[in-house]
Amino acid sequence: EVASVLQEFGFTSSTSTYNKIKTVYTYICGSVTYDYDTLYDDSYLLKYTAYAALMNGTAVCQGYAVLFYRFMQELDIPVRVITGENHAWNIVGLNGRYYNLDSTWDSNYGYNFNSYQYFMRCPNNFDDHEREAPYNTQAFEAQGRQYVPSVIDFLSLKVTADFEPKIKNHHIAVEDIQDSVESVLIQAG
Repeated sequence: EVASVLQEFGFTSSTSTYNKIKTVYTYICGSVTYDYDTLYDDSYLLKYTAYAALMNGTAVCQGYAVLFYRFMQELDIPVRVITGENHAWNIVGLNGRYYNLDSTWDSNYGYNFNSYQYFMRCPNNFDDHEREAPYNTQAFEAQGRQYVPSVIDFLSLKVTADFEPKIKNHHIAVEDIQDSVESVLIQAG
């Protein structure tokens, strides 16, 4: 069904990535309503799915976010589902940067794109959302950025130098490597 909806959009090779994102976002905001009827029914798990959002037109925030994710995956556009305190939304990659989108909260405006308040927002302009720890690190923010090979080689050497003293008995914890990556990225800006 995702492929069928995408075909209806009529995207061509000249359709910009931004316009693809905007079209899908507008479609979700206008086609899906929040599932208040089953919100407190813990036995009804369909409300968390892209299927419910697409086929039934109702879902909770996770369903909205997973549907947007599914569309972007089909279009080969970098995307993630982000979670925070009792909420889910997306970030989408455009021109080497990630932007926040919350189709659940903008669905109150339906197809009225000019009213959207949570479309393509940088973290500084997305105040009402607090990312959980794994999505709130320098290493996470660095994903998807474009670096020239010489910069990657240099950063790799710095990371290796940082975690080498942490190796004990020819073993190192994954967390120590992640800490080294984050430390080097913070230093590099």
